[in-house]
Order: sequence, then C-alpha cells, then structure tokens
Amino acid sequence: MGLSLRHIHCYEKNEKEFFQLVGFRDYLNEHAEAAKQYED
Repeated sequence: MGLSLRHIHCYEKNEKEFFQLVGFRDYLNEHAEAAKQYED
C-alpha cells in the first residue's frame, strides 16, 4: 500500500487567503491547459 498524504488548512471566516486559494483551484479546474502547465 502506498503512502497517502493529506493537507488540512484552517482559516478564519472571510480570510482573504482562503478565497485566493479556492479561486486558484477553481481556475485550474476550469482550464485544463493551465492545470497541466502547473502540474509540470
């Protein structure tokens, strides 16, 4: 069985960094080419 890693992030309600990270995640989910470039 392989190693499984998890990352847990905790933020204060309405914290700016949370919205930046979620926005970046959503962008990559909607733009496959950008996601591939980020992966590489």
